[in-house]
Amino acid sequence: MAKTPKHVVIVGMIEPWDASNKDDDTEVWAINRAYQSQEKVDAIYFFDSIRHFGDELIAEMNETGCRVVTRRKYDELPNSEEFPLDEVISHTGGLEYFACTAAYMMAHACLLGVEKITVVGMYHPHDSLEYMHHKACMEFWVGVASGAGITVNIVGKSQLCKPMPWTSSRYGYVYQFNESLCVQTLACA
Repeated sequence: MAKTPKHVVIVGMIEPWDASNKDDDTEVWAINRAYQSQEKVDAIYFFDSIRHFGDELIAEMNETGCRVVTRRKYDELPNSEEFPLDEVISHTGGLEYFACTAAYMMAHACLLGVEKITVVGMYHPHDSLEYMHHKACMEFWVGVASGAGITVNIVGKSQLCKPMPWTSSRYGYVYQFNESLCVQTLACA
């Protein structure tokens, strides 16, 4: 990365970002295989072990020519670079809450001091046990970034920073007509 971008677009697996107006101050960071459907990717963040996915994926990521940010540098991925975990943790005052790859990406953007982060392609549905803990973690990092003065835009049909379907985003101002449904639903879980 030659210069710090002003704007980072973090792209998840669900839908791509419209890169038609991408400028020199914007970098597009793709989670895992999101680079396959996203145009103009600058970096791929891949936190699983690449060896579990085989030589085909490694060859494909090499062909992109993008930086590949991983937990450690891999010899078979010449463009790979180790994620600056210690720097990120130090920059955030010791915060270590990373339940998903996107959380590392948000924290990295905070470390770099970007002005704006756009999050796209991450739905985090309320009915998914896998993504429920990702949602909470991502909402935490949205708060950290916002608190640092970074503008955060959440694009698409994402459930990030939205309440559960049976609650209001304005507690006390709107009648909670489905509170009993909430109790019944959680009791069954």
